[in-house]
Amino acid sequence: MKIKTQLSFKDFLFCQYYVSSKFSIAIGIMSIGAISTIIVVIDMIMGDFSNFTFQNVVVPLLMLLGFPISIWWNSRRLFFSNPKLGKLNTYYFLPESFVAEGDGFKSEVQWNLIHKVIETKKWILIYPSPYLFHIIKKSDVGDDLTPLRHFLGKLDIDVKLRAD
Repeated sequence: MKIKTQLSFKDFLFCQYYVSSKFSIAIGIMSIGAISTIIVVIDMIMGDFSNFTFQNVVVPLLMLLGFPISIWWNSRRLFFSNPKLGKLNTYYFLPESFVAEGDGFKSEVQWNLIHKVIETKKWILIYPSPYLFHIIKKSDVGDDLTPLRHFLGKLDIDVKLRAD
C-alpha cells in the first residue's frame, strides 16, 4: 500500500499538542494554573485587592500558558528549520517493512522493530522508536483506511486503532 501526504505547520503543531497532552505532569501543572487563575480572577471581581501581588497573577498564568506556548515555539522552530517536514512524503506499507520516502531521504524499518502505531481522529502515527514518529494524515489515506487498519491489526506490534 502506498500513501502520499504533506504536512502543513498547523497539522504538525496540533499533532505535537496531541502527543504532548499524553504527559500527565503537564496536564497537572496546567490544571493547577487554571484553578489558580480562576481564583485570582474571582478575587479581582470581588474587589479584594488586599492580597493582590504581581506574583499572584503571573505565576498561575505561566503555569497555565507556559506549556502550550513552549510547544508552539518549539514546533515552529522545528518545522521551519527542517524544510523536509513540509514536503511531500510517501509511505509504503509492505508485508515485511514500513518505508518512508521523501525529498532526499529514505528509511525502511522492519515491522518487528516498530515501537508502536497509534490512530487518532486525524492522523496515523508510526513510531519507529519511543520518541520519533511519522505523521500520516488520515485525509490522505482516503478509501485505503479500512484495508490499512486491517493490515496494521494483523501485525505483531503495539497497535492502537480507532473503532469508527
